Amino acid sequence: MHRLLFRSLIPVVCAAVLAGCAGGKEPSFYTLQAPTEATVSPAVRAASVLVVPGPVRVPDALDKAEVVVLSGAQQVIPLPTDLWRSQFGEEVKTAVLGTVLADSRIAQAPAAGYAQGNAIPQYALHLGVDRMDIALGQYARLDATWSLQRLPAGMAGAPTVCRASWQRAVPGSSVQDAVAVHQALMQEWGLRIRRQLLGQSGQISGISGCGG
Repeated sequence: MHRLLFRSLIPVVCAAVLAGCAGGKEPSFYTLQAPTEATVSPAVRAASVLVVPGPVRVPDALDKAEVVVLSGAQQVIPLPTDLWRSQFGEEVKTAVLGTVLADSRIAQAPAAGYAQGNAIPQYALHLGVDRMDIALGQYARLDATWSLQRLPAGMAGAPTVCRASWQRAVPGSSVQDAVAVHQALMQEWGLRIRRQLLGQSGQISGISGCGG
């Protein structure tokens, strides 16, 4: 009887020990926005282009509070004490849009949206993360899709849909090392969109359709 009771208690004790170990570590919070990136949008009246950002599409596997890393044969694992500072889709939006708006010629449109007769060209921007890999100590990869459409919709042609993929080596084995690389990738994504916006609005020349 005592032997059976002891055996039944083993899984309970092990689970309690593991829970205690995990609960003992203070959570760490990360952001995809680079520390040097601008966070304030230029004044609308001083801008040459306005952007209207929409919601960000992200894979269900990444839409979590936890940072998700690759393990083994493409298995994804959320890290319980490594957390994003805000909702993952908002992290992507803040990081990419921060780079776009760092150019004083571009501003975010007012919340009221498109104003008929406004002389400043406005573009609807939709972002999508198709894939975002964090392989600690190995690489960081970002596959992204985005679209730009001149407003008002339906009067200036179909939206321009673009795709790009980036991959960089991660120099260290920590989560912070991998996040720092992804911050740089988000900046590259934002720079592509910035060039595209300025090219489509006639602010700069020599830019291909997707900002390349």
